[in-house]
Amino acid sequence: MSSTYTEADELGDILRGSLWDYDIERVKNLLSKLTDYQIYELLSTEIGTLHPVADRGISFIDEVAYFGHTGLLVTLLSSLPSAERLKLIEGGIDTALHTAAYQGHTETVSAVLKFLTGDQQIQLLFTQTGWGDTALHIAAGNGHTHTVKFMLENLIPEQKLQLLFTQNGKGHTALHEAADYGHTGTVETLLDNLTPEQQLELLFVQDRFGHSALHLAAYSVDGFTETVRSLLSNLTPDQQLKVLITQDSDGDTALHDAAWRGHTEKVKTLLDNLTPEQQLKLLSLYNKKGNTASQRAAGTYGTSETITALGQYQIEADYRVNYRKFAGLISNS
Repeated sequence: MSSTYTEADELGDILRGSLWDYDIERVKNLLSKLTDYQIYELLSTEIGTLHPVADRGISFIDEVAYFGHTGLLVTLLSSLPSAERLKLIEGGIDTALHTAAYQGHTETVSAVLKFLTGDQQIQLLFTQTGWGDTALHIAAGNGHTHTVKFMLENLIPEQKLQLLFTQNGKGHTALHEAADYGHTGTVETLLDNLTPEQQLELLFVQDRFGHSALHLAAYSVDGFTETVRSLLSNLTPDQQLKVLITQDSDGDTALHDAAWRGHTEKVKTLLDNLTPEQQLKLLSLYNKKGNTASQRAAGTYGTSETITALGQYQIEADYRVNYRKFAGLISNS
């Protein structure tokens, strides 16, 4: 005896089978024939495990958000009372906001938040996955600059700062995530409208290995020089030095990391805005193995170009400092 094929079954098949080719009017018609309970149960049902954000099955509502089907999302959420909407948005694997943010679907992110009160929006923006990521971490790590900007622009300054300083399980802020992958535009958006003092404090945040966002940008793939430059923008030489002398758990500074990786242009960017005295201070710092940045450049990935560049900075800074001392002695004699 075969079971009856219901409206809920048909709607489930539509959502499960072809999110690229669905009839929105048919979806609306089916929703009108279902109870709130039936709709909620259907949309919260787990349908699979292959998801880049989640570590277990995703629900229909997560799937719709992931693929950025904003119109369908609005239709589905509109069919439910407000209490069920919040439960459904929060009740997915990592929330529908996280899945939309992963893909950079800014309109879908906007649609998700539109269904919530102001307090509920804040609560959702601060919701962290099992890995500790907020939706901002996920959008920033994937370089979705417009999505990042949207999530931050309606927050009051205190809320924005709190979200920016939120760390995930690795100890990363959203700035760490953007810097690690060289998303310069995203880095600039995250730092936008911060005072130099606030920017400095954000750059002081270290992950569980002692890495600041600057460490990650300096260490990562060569070619992220603009990301390094953006992280230090708006800071005075004194403020830059404070960030640059920050050492990780191995005692390495960002300069050590750039030197070891043979990233000559990053080395130059890290040193160029400092005074000769500041350059000498940074170049003289030892890590826990007793190595300076120049000695690190002679390591596994270092290049002759990087070693030469560091040597030139050392010689020129020494000359300028000693020349000033000598000129001062002459003038006083």
